[in-house]
Amino acid sequence: KIVKEFLARDMPYKRKVQVFEKKLNAAPNEVFKQLCPSREADWINGWTVDLLYTNTGYVEPLCVFRTPASNIFGPGLWMITRWEADTNLELVVFHEGNDIIEYTKIHLFDNGNKTCKIIFEITLTAISPNGNAVIESFPDDEPPFLGELAHFLKHGNLKES
Repeated sequence: KIVKEFLARDMPYKRKVQVFEKKLNAAPNEVFKQLCPSREADWINGWTVDLLYTNTGYVEPLCVFRTPASNIFGPGLWMITRWEADTNLELVVFHEGNDIIEYTKIHLFDNGNKTCKIIFEITLTAISPNGNAVIESFPDDEPPFLGELAHFLKHGNLKES
């Protein structure tokens, strides 16, 4: 009955999938260690985080952290759902106030010459009319953090904003 009722109505909420690919001048193991809630402050302008559950203080399976309203991405509750060293990272984020759930898959591919290809696949799902409005206004451009990561890997410092 629940499924029939759901399928009989129009889908009330929007979903947007974005895929970004970038070559980085670093080996996958160097890139992977930067994909960490505590290390991202070193290379993402405006990144702040509150670690909630981690055994090491760094990215790990089932790591849970929160970003406050002052964070560049706004308030959110994040959880690492897949962690395969130097190759794959997946996470789920509930973006508080935006009524959006985000599922991100990050894949690293070794080019064999101390460079790698990174593929970010971001799936945004609205869970309210407010979330629909956010998704409709969400840009299709490459997220600035990928350029900030490339800059950090090359120069070892935060890119000036």
